[in-house]
Amino acid sequence: MTSEFGCDREEEVVRAFAVGELSGQLAEHCESCDNCREVIHVSRVLKKIAGETKSQVPAAGFVWWQSRLRHKQSTEQRLARVMSLARAATVTVSALGLVAWAIVHRSDIGVGLREVGSSVAQWSSPNTASSVLALAYITMLLLVINIVLTVRAHVSNRRG
Repeated sequence: MTSEFGCDREEEVVRAFAVGELSGQLAEHCESCDNCREVIHVSRVLKKIAGETKSQVPAAGFVWWQSRLRHKQSTEQRLARVMSLARAATVTVSALGLVAWAIVHRSDIGVGLREVGSSVAQWSSPNTASSVLALAYITMLLLVINIVLTVRAHVSNRRG
């Protein structure tokens, strides 16, 4: 019997369709009842959609393993950032300390380099003293360049 709000057999049709037992008198009823025919059509569409969107749920152990792996990787990344920052801070503080020491002792450095140069000059030619002094300045220049490049690399790694 069909009313304006649906058919009295609608629930029976839905249950029969769900278990795949829509036959006999119920099937004949669906052919003659517009409401039940619409219920069958909607049920088929929903069943098709449900079949297409089925997804497999991964095993709990796999999900747990992935979670631990992500946690370990994020911890390693944070630790690597901290270590990189500590390394840059150490290099910066060392460089500043070296520069401060060199500023305070600049007259002593010049005297010391001249003494080393004169000692070397006694062992060899006069050009050796100026070569030792030049070598000392080049060594300090390379040290400063190394410090600048290390700090620059750290800054670019933080941005990237």
